[in-house]
Amino acid sequence: MILNSDEAKTCLWWGINPFLKKYHMHINELYLKLHQFLIIEANIEYASNIMHIQGTCDISYQEKYLIFKDIKGTVDYLFISLNLLSLLQQYIHDEHMIFYDNNIYYQIDLPIKQLIIEDKHLNIKLDEM
Repeated sequence: MILNSDEAKTCLWWGINPFLKKYHMHINELYLKLHQFLIIEANIEYASNIMHIQGTCDISYQEKYLIFKDIKGTVDYLFISLNLLSLLQQYIHDEHMIFYDNNIYYQIDLPIKQLIIEDKHLNIKLDEM
């Protein structure tokens, strides 16, 4: 299965919204572009204020972990600018999520054999059933 940027954005939107609701957040705008990595910009509402998030990362899937690799980015909230990964580490508490180096490993059992970004598309190779 091959997804372009718009299709990957739709999947991300639907996948992350329930997670954000747990933290009383809502996505107002989401921009996603695929190059050799994901480029993400989002405006997320929290406590009646907007957080502007911009960042990059690579994405893969291995051994029942969705892996966001080499995360870089910032979060602008009110009058402060914070490191994206540091904020995620301090704020998100989920038993399925492991922070290691500049990576996030999210444990989720999906029928995916390989997940890579190539030719400005997200290429998902599914397991044989």
